[in-house]
Amino acid sequence: MPKKCPPESKRDVLRVARRGDSSQAEVTADFGISVESVRRWVRQADIDDGVVDGQTSSDQSATG
Repeated sequence: MPKKCPPESKRDVLRVARRGDSSQAEVTADFGISVESVRRWVRQADIDDGVVDGQTSSDQSATG
């Protein structure tokens, strides 16, 4: 099972990935995480921030 990423590290990854200076592949190489993790985190952050529709993290934790 993959190790859990600390929230601070996840925020750093999201900040760099959303800035757009680097591709997701470059971000994953820099942080040593999988491309799919970055894709998932960015997609969920977009939902949480209201950029796209979907079930927010708060909604998921309330129902889960």
